[in-house]
Amino acid sequence: MTGRDTRILDPNLVALRRERKVHYPAADPFHPPEAYPEYLWGSGARQPDNRVYPMVRELLFYLGLDRSNYGTREWNPFGEFIRPGDKVVIKPNFVTDLHRTHPQWAEARLALFTHGSILRPLVDYAFKACGEDGFITICDSPLEEPRPESFKNIAHLSGTQSMVDRLSRMGVPLRLLDLRDGIHTFCDSIGISFKLPGDPLGYTVIDLGSESLLEEILEDFEKFETGTWKQVSDYHYPGHHFYSIANTVLDADVFINVPKLKTHKKTGVTLCLKNIMGISNRKDWIPHWRRRIDEYKNCDPFYIDLLKSAFNTNSHLSQKILTQFIKIAKIKLNGYGNWHGNDTIWRIQVDLNKILFFADKHGVLQSEPQRRYFTVIDGIIASEGDSPLEPQPRSLGAIFAGGDPVAVSKVGCDLMRVDFRKVKKIIRAASLKEHAFSRCNLDQIRVVGDDPATCAEPFKMPENWELLAVEMP
Repeated sequence: MTGRDTRILDPNLVALRRERKVHYPAADPFHPPEAYPEYLWGSGARQPDNRVYPMVRELLFYLGLDRSNYGTREWNPFGEFIRPGDKVVIKPNFVTDLHRTHPQWAEARLALFTHGSILRPLVDYAFKACGEDGFITICDSPLEEPRPESFKNIAHLSGTQSMVDRLSRMGVPLRLLDLRDGIHTFCDSIGISFKLPGDPLGYTVIDLGSESLLEEILEDFEKFETGTWKQVSDYHYPGHHFYSIANTVLDADVFINVPKLKTHKKTGVTLCLKNIMGISNRKDWIPHWRRRIDEYKNCDPFYIDLLKSAFNTNSHLSQKILTQFIKIAKIKLNGYGNWHGNDTIWRIQVDLNKILFFADKHGVLQSEPQRRYFTVIDGIIASEGDSPLEPQPRSLGAIFAGGDPVAVSKVGCDLMRVDFRKVKKIIRAASLKEHAFSRCNLDQIRVVGDDPATCAEPFKMPENWELLAVEMP
C-alpha cells in the first residue's frame, strides 16, 4: 500500500517523554520491566531496571496509536501503519564505535550511537503488526573509515547484536545488516578500499537530476569534496546528481527512523534528516563541503590560493608568515567545512529524504510517498560539542517520536535550545513544493507527554559553530 493516505499520524503531533535519572538497561535483550497485556511472550523474562521500554510504549499511547485497545491483549499500536506481511526497515544511527578523544569512557561511547534498548520495543511492536509473514531489518551504513569491524563493534556495544540473536531464536523474522559493500577512504593520506558483503538485495543508482538542491550551487560543482580520493564531481554535475541506495531500503513498506539527539560540526544538529545519509552505501559520492566556499570566511579566492600554497610548504618561516597573515586579515579557517558556513551538506540530506519517501522499489521518483514512516529519537544520552566523532555525552533522559521528520526535528531543536529557524535543512524541507516529504506546519506543532519547555537545556555547540539567520532562495 502506498500513497499519502497511509501516513495516518497527525504531522503536527510529537510525543515526548523524559526522566532525568533514566539510564540504558545494563543487560540485553532489553525485555520490558513487566509483562504488559499486549506483550507477545506473556509472562516471560523481564528486566526490572529497564525504564526505556515503558517510555517508548508511552510515546505510542500519547500519539493515539490504537488507543481504543490500549491496556488489552489486542493493543497493536504499529498496526495503524504496518500491515501483516510488510517488510519493515529500522534505521538506527550507527555512525562509529570509536570516540576520538575518550575511547575508553563508556558514557562517551554511548553518546555515539543509538542504543539497542530503544530498538527493542520498536521490534516487538513491529513484529506484532507484520507477523511471521513479514520481515524486520535493522540496518545502517556507518562512517567511512578504514575499519571494517566498526559495524560489528557498534552492534556489540549497543547490545543490538545480542538482542537480534535472541529474538530471532524466539521466532521473530529479524536480521541486522551492514549496508556497506565496501570502504573507500584515506588512511595516513593513502587511498584504501575494503570489500564487504553489503546488502544482499544490491543497490540502485538514482539520478535526482534537477530535483536535487545541489542544482542551486552548480557553479561550484568542481569544488565538491567528500574526504576520500574520489572525484565527487563525477557523480554531481549540471543536470545529474547520482546517489547509490540500498535496495533493502527501497524494498521496504515501512521505514522507522531512529536517530541520536546530537549536535553536528557540519550541520549544527543531526536529528531525523541527517540520519538518512545511512541509506547510501557510497558516501564517497556525497558532497560534504566545497573547497574554498565552505572552508574559509572573509577571504578572497586569490588569498585562498596563497594560503593553500603556504600550507603545502613545511618550512618554519612560511608557517610563521601564514600565522601572521591570518591574524592580520582576520581570516577564519574551517577545514572540511566544519562550521556554520557549510552550505553544501544539508542539501544532500534533503535530497536523500526525497529519495526515501518518493523513490519506488526501482529507484524511480513517484508523485506519492512509497513507504510509511515513523521516527523515534534517542536522547537518553545525547551528544553535544564536537559531534559526531568527539562528542561530550549529555544525560538528557529524553525520547520523542512522531510521524513527520521535520516536526520531530523541530522538537529536537527545542530540547537543545537551538533556534530551528536557523537550521537550513529544517526550514527548506518544510517549504518544499515538489516531492514534499513533510506535511507539518512549523508554527502549529503540538507536543504531548512532557512539556519541552521544562526539559529544554542549552547544548554546547561544536567549535566554530554559530547559528545564523537562514537565507533561502
